[in-house]
Amino acid sequence: MLLLLALACRCPTFESIEIVDHTGEVPQSTIEAIRAEVDLFAAQTGLPGVCVDRIVLDETILHHAGELSGRYNPIGNRIRLQAEDPLYALRHELCHGWDYVQGWPSRDLDDLFAEYVPTSELYPTRVQRAQEAFAMACEEGIPDLDVELAVADTCGTRPPDTGVRDYLRDEVYPYDETPPREIEFLDLLGEPWSLEEALGGWWIREVVGTEQALVLLAVGYPGHHRASQHRVVQLDPQGRVLLSITDLPMRDFIDLTLAGGEDAAELVVHHADRPTQVLRLPVEGGLERRETPELVVFRSDEAFAVGEALWLIEAETLSQGWAGAIRLDRGAGTVDLDPFANAGSEWGPYAQQLRTVDGPLIGHLGPDREQRMADPRTGEITEFERWPFFIRAMDEEGFIYSRWAEPGPIHSAHRLDNRERFDLEACGWERTREDWQVYAQGQLWFVEGDDWELGDAPRVRPVQPASARH
Repeated sequence: MLLLLALACRCPTFESIEIVDHTGEVPQSTIEAIRAEVDLFAAQTGLPGVCVDRIVLDETILHHAGELSGRYNPIGNRIRLQAEDPLYALRHELCHGWDYVQGWPSRDLDDLFAEYVPTSELYPTRVQRAQEAFAMACEEGIPDLDVELAVADTCGTRPPDTGVRDYLRDEVYPYDETPPREIEFLDLLGEPWSLEEALGGWWIREVVGTEQALVLLAVGYPGHHRASQHRVVQLDPQGRVLLSITDLPMRDFIDLTLAGGEDAAELVVHHADRPTQVLRLPVEGGLERRETPELVVFRSDEAFAVGEALWLIEAETLSQGWAGAIRLDRGAGTVDLDPFANAGSEWGPYAQQLRTVDGPLIGHLGPDREQRMADPRTGEITEFERWPFFIRAMDEEGFIYSRWAEPGPIHSAHRLDNRERFDLEACGWERTREDWQVYAQGQLWFVEGDDWELGDAPRVRPVQPASARH
């Protein structure tokens, strides 16, 4: 306590911090962002200061074991940051400052922050590793465990360890006013039905939805032949087979992409040396075959149909190289590369996880893979809230359905306007294998993959969509 009182008397305050740019090249907006981050840290911790009166921006920060992105020096009353990206290490160094003015409590918290302990030779001693582990946890802020705790409470699963969260919330950031999230849960609308009869032992490769049907692309090896065959199966909401096509007019293809539209699905067949085929699969039966003579597409990672447009995402073409998005006319088969013409566009070669419902495309766009929205008519790209999920489906009201990357049953729904986010859960629907979220017939569906070796057939389960509840 005497140490803390002594430090409080002689330590510079946050208000007295001067930001010094030794490079002369840091923009004023970055200086203001640094000041805002310091003010936020002060408000969340309630401290008057961390013994720093200068934040110095340098071109490089050298250390005997390598180059650093930042360094806290309480003896010199300063924090040094690399001028190229000073915000990257700022909170980390402020956390070292919190640790210092509190008397280095991190040195006795090895076990609590064990998962953050660094292995770099920059930290050769136990004390240094303990201090760095604390700063790494501290810079991330209070862990968001609201979803995991709600799932454990509702579904009876094992709750997460809250030790790090409790310490950071109670000791480091007692004045953090971030409200807890309101967690809502998906409503299961009935027992799942099996796809064993419809697929007959074939594996699901892709699933999409139209206004009237679930459409599955399955692969199998009939007759124990090495060559695979593909089947397209369309199902109604009760699991009845509406259409099953095994004899698809395909040969020498190198990639297949299934796309779902309002009135029909398309199977996009890519070839190495001839134009891409588009096989249109109306719900009422039959098979319409079209080709795209203007364009040879080697492959595309995703495809989806909206109105009269069929979009191929992250496609590799013969004439244009990589294209962020290619628009095909579903009626005439014509190709439109504008405004996402090639890899030099803002989309870059990283347009992934895109969905649209008669509006903007959304996904990880650009070389930094940040979450963005794009208007397919004008090419305008705008920022969008980033989250660590896989986008799986969208409904007509603009709810985006996502899935956590980690194993487990957690799913999420978001609105395009960033104002609403719901973490949705279906208890008892554990994702032990590949699964899909599909929006079809005004209904959200979970389709769980198969494990025929264990005797488990794929299943389909209807779920109450978020848009129906608000």
